[in-house]
Amino acid sequence: MQKERDKLRTDLLVQKNPEIDGLGNSELLESKSPENSAQERLLVFELAWKKEKDIVSKEIEKLRVSIQTLCKSALSLGKVMDYIQEDVDANKLQLQHNENKQHVEAQQKEQSITDCAMEPLEADLAELEPLIKRPAR
Repeated sequence: MQKERDKLRTDLLVQKNPEIDGLGNSELLESKSPENSAQERLLVFELAWKKEKDIVSKEIEKLRVSIQTLCKSALSLGKVMDYIQEDVDANKLQLQHNENKQHVEAQQKEQSITDCAMEPLEADLAELEPLIKRPAR
């Protein structure tokens, strides 16, 4: 773990100070004085902070783009949902109209059947009514 940290420090130092690129890792680590060590730690900290800041900035940008895409999609979805509700209402009204029409047709058919069945009975009634109204002798 220590070797990995030393390697990272060395890589960061080489990025910041290209003139030390020719030194080997062991020479660089051995050449540290207490002042250089503190400066190197500060430099490593600054470089790590800048890298982290760049990573966070990129992630924030990705998140911003994702949120914008989501908002656009949600707005479109909301409009579609409104249209769907209008279509559902129109279909419901059309269905009610069709059902009412079917019920009227069924009622008219039943009325016709009833009228046909009532014709002979009404004729019989017409024959019997004068007999009923006639006073009994």
